[in-house]
Amino acid sequence: MKKIRIHLYHLTFVTAITLLSLAAYFSIVGLSHLFAGTKAVILLGGAIEAGKVVATSFLYKWRKTSPKILKISLFIIIPIVMIVTSVGIYGYLSNAYQSTSTKVNIVESKNNIIENQRMNIKSKIDSIKKNIEINNTRLEKLNSIRTDQESRYTKALEMMNRRLIASMREDIKNTDSQISSLTVLNDESFKRIDELQREDIKLNSEGIDVKKDVSKIDIGTLKYLSKLFKTDMDRVTHGLILILIFIFDPFGIVLIICTNFLLAKKEEKPKEEKPQVKRKYVKKPTEVKINSPEKQSNILKFFND
Repeated sequence: MKKIRIHLYHLTFVTAITLLSLAAYFSIVGLSHLFAGTKAVILLGGAIEAGKVVATSFLYKWRKTSPKILKISLFIIIPIVMIVTSVGIYGYLSNAYQSTSTKVNIVESKNNIIENQRMNIKSKIDSIKKNIEINNTRLEKLNSIRTDQESRYTKALEMMNRRLIASMREDIKNTDSQISSLTVLNDESFKRIDELQREDIKLNSEGIDVKKDVSKIDIGTLKYLSKLFKTDMDRVTHGLILILIFIFDPFGIVLIICTNFLLAKKEEKPKEEKPQVKRKYVKKPTEVKINSPEKQSNILKFFND
């Protein structure tokens, strides 16, 4: 079985096509979002991306022999196509971040609403507790007044003073009414505190669920970078997107040039010559032709002697 040999230009070509295909996909999707997703934009973007690869290969391979006007045109068109691709990639990535950012903002707004509600509940509970303390202070005073009124009422009974007895009964009735109303207010306040505490527990559980939703959205890296550079996540994200678009498509074009360079070097190598077998030539003995009878007789005489 014949072994398949993988050369470096195979790897550079596959890597370049992968990068450019992804760049084309991101660019076409980004441009389709910009132009309401028309099919014409998708077809146009795909044709332009394919033409960019062909134009780059042509420009590198025939840069010495192609007409000057053609080289200038391609030198202008290829960077413009790269810029269009980068704009499409920026649109795609920014749209993806925007959807994530919207989810995060919604979840964070829910969390802020819950926290504000809990703060309001806490302030209400504190206010009710202060009112209870004030009522308790008033109750203590009223109880002391009520005790004093009882002693005065007892003295009035001993003195058999009807006016004083009627006045003390009215004062005791008013004091009892105030004590009863304050006691009812305190009981209602305690019930209200219980209701608010239950509502706070419910909001706390909802806040835990919201925090779980935030943890499902993977933005931990962006938050870390925003804290590191002391800026908001939007600026960090736009900076990362700009770095990607300045690397993504140009890197693919550079790898296409590397592939053409390696192929050109491969074609320049001389083909291996097959070893030639040296043939040995044996010289045949030369035949001497004697035509005249006189020469033949002289030769015979020479050998006979």
